[in-house]
Amino acid sequence: MPWRRSSRSSWRLASRPGCRWRWPVWCWCWAASSRPARPSWPPRPAGSEAMDPVGSRGWFARYLSAFNARDYEAFGAYYHPEVDFRGQAATLAGRAAIMDFYRRIHEQVVETVEARSLVGNSELLAVELVTTLVSKGDWPDFPGGAMREGQRRQSVNFAFYDIRDGLFVRIRTANFRRMAG
Repeated sequence: MPWRRSSRSSWRLASRPGCRWRWPVWCWCWAASSRPARPSWPPRPAGSEAMDPVGSRGWFARYLSAFNARDYEAFGAYYHPEVDFRGQAATLAGRAAIMDFYRRIHEQVVETVEARSLVGNSELLAVELVTTLVSKGDWPDFPGGAMREGQRRQSVNFAFYDIRDGLFVRIRTANFRRMAG
């Protein structure tokens, strides 16, 4: 964006051709132009994703990324050894019980979880989640109701995560609604 001298003898930012906005309003068309993107500032050092504070959106996104990738070691590291889990499908005590539960579930379904919204801090998170399940085979005794091979279920759920020392110590989930799918 070129700078030019205005009739009032002060320097102003000239708008892009075809843009209806003039100084002092910043032109959004400039941001959407074909110019190369500027790097974010300040630049983040390599491995900076690990610097996200406990309870932040980035911290929780890393947890969900590991969960969706079935990286049991990585997402299991978020659980306190004595975590209390109370969900729609099960009530479990301890990291080992939760990990066994998810291994058993993931043998039968492909589960993907996406965070729609998240509020909280380093002690408590409240998250709106969209969970998608796709059955790998017929499962008549699935905890959420029988599923046929290839069947897809999607639901919106609320989850509350109590955090202590950077680990989940209590997890409570509730189904809000089942979506078409």
